[in-house]
Amino acid sequence: MQRRDPARTGYAPDVDGPRKQPEVRWRATLSDDRATRTWLVCSAGTVYAASDRTIHAFDATTGELNWQTSRLGTLPWGDRPTRVETGPVLDGERLLVGSSVSLYALDRTRGRTRWEYKTNSSLDETLRAGDTVYVSSFVGTGDRLVAIDTRSGLERWRTSPGEGVHPNAYAEGYVVGPVIEGDGSLSAVDATTGATEWVRNLHLDSSRRGGPCVVNDTVYCGTEPVYALNLDDGTTRWSTSLGAAGEEVRPISDGSRVYLSFGDTGRVVALDADTGDTSWSAELGSGVEESAPALASDTLYVGLEHGVAALDASSGEQRFRVSYPESANRTDSPIIAGGTLYVLLDRTLYALGEP
Repeated sequence: MQRRDPARTGYAPDVDGPRKQPEVRWRATLSDDRATRTWLVCSAGTVYAASDRTIHAFDATTGELNWQTSRLGTLPWGDRPTRVETGPVLDGERLLVGSSVSLYALDRTRGRTRWEYKTNSSLDETLRAGDTVYVSSFVGTGDRLVAIDTRSGLERWRTSPGEGVHPNAYAEGYVVGPVIEGDGSLSAVDATTGATEWVRNLHLDSSRRGGPCVVNDTVYCGTEPVYALNLDDGTTRWSTSLGAAGEEVRPISDGSRVYLSFGDTGRVVALDADTGDTSWSAELGSGVEESAPALASDTLYVGLEHGVAALDASSGEQRFRVSYPESANRTDSPIIAGGTLYVLLDRTLYALGEP
């Protein structure tokens, strides 16, 4: 799941990743061009990755391809194959994938389609919380937020056209994200009804796929300034300027600090979660847009232009850095599982671990 959990904290306190210079345990190449809005996920010994038109399942230990599928239907016009837009997202024995104009639930052991929910346009965002998946797309007569039962694929509810949010994060019964109308406002809606709870016009620069994280009833969002909002009513707890107008970031937090990685400059900043004061700042020289950092125990992993860096989460001191210059400059958000760091650089998936 993107940034670890529905709240998008990006934090795995009980998971250890490599702390010193790692080696490549295995690498695998995806079957076609990279998709533009997807992420890695690992569970039960399998790593799932999406390319432009194909979902792959790799053995997490060996890198062996368990299965792949590109049978996600065709577009309703021109009889062309669909493109992967969002996901994959794990839901028990199902794998949720947004592909062009439909949301699919796949059998995670074989990749076979269990159900399909059709929309009228590409999916903007996919968020699973419990047995409900939230999507924003053009459905029926307009753009709206829709809640779908993950077991059956049946619709639970939908907002009126133009209402609701792009579902970025879930916590304590709220779905939080930029408003559908896209005026720079952030909003929270009731997760069981879709009713709007509060709206704040923050003049957000980041796109609908940036978005907040939620920790300890606090919503962290924005880039210039960065805001901490009360989850219950949207009031401001603090805001701080980092001089990063226009940059897209995906904040993560362990409850003590908020971590932001800036793709344009390669700067990483840690803020005190209670006050917004800067705890530390590091300059890595090259960042990647649309890539969120990942925090495992006390190590922060940050995607770079051709690789990944590991920093001490408390001080920002660099622990290691790996680079693969032959790869393209597209790095997905790294993930950590079973002591291994998984990084997708363009079409190549790397499994990195300590020697």
